[in-house]
Amino acid sequence: PTQKVSRQDTADLCYGCHDNKADMKFVHGPVAADDCTACHDVHASDAEKQLAAPGNQLCYLCHDDKAKFAEMDNMHSTLIEGCVTCHDPHSGPAPRMLGASGDELCFSCHQEMSIALAKAPVKHGALEGGCENCHDPHGTGFPRMFSEPQETMCFNCHDDIRQHIEASKSQHDPVKKGRCNDCHGPHGAWQDKLLAGSYPKGMYAPFREEDYGLCFLCH
Repeated sequence: PTQKVSRQDTADLCYGCHDNKADMKFVHGPVAADDCTACHDVHASDAEKQLAAPGNQLCYLCHDDKAKFAEMDNMHSTLIEGCVTCHDPHSGPAPRMLGASGDELCFSCHQEMSIALAKAPVKHGALEGGCENCHDPHGTGFPRMFSEPQETMCFNCHDDIRQHIEASKSQHDPVKKGRCNDCHGPHGAWQDKLLAGSYPKGMYAPFREEDYGLCFLCH
């Protein structure tokens, strides 16, 4: 009678030609279970590398809760390129088979942001919690993968500012439109309070044009 090959035997067979893929600290479940055939057909398929489905569609076969990203607006561009841009399908040095941990992973693509933050003397306190404090790594539907609408997300931390604005009859136009980043750098800046330009620190300061660079960005 025909005898089925066990998962372990299958993995041993694969590793007869292919290097061991479970060589890093965090291993993908099917790889850890010696189940190469969970993703690959051993004979042939319509997808590259004899995968059961092409690209992200393969991942969605198990991670069906992520399939919604395929139809989402403003999803992370790396997700369009493929889940494997950030996640190794076999094993990786960081949790979830990521190529690096935390912000280090983000900076592997966003190098200009890493350089700018290293130079900025004033940094946004939210950065202490990592990029994911404000951005979802996959997407939410909001621009720039913001965790919620830009018009309100700052108030999650700055509730005192929200209360002041709501209690006031007149608001500065950028404030009215929820564009905090017109005046404040969301990551870092060279000015106090993350201001995008110079502004006097005290009340009743004598007028010097160079002290009002923030205002003259628009006016």
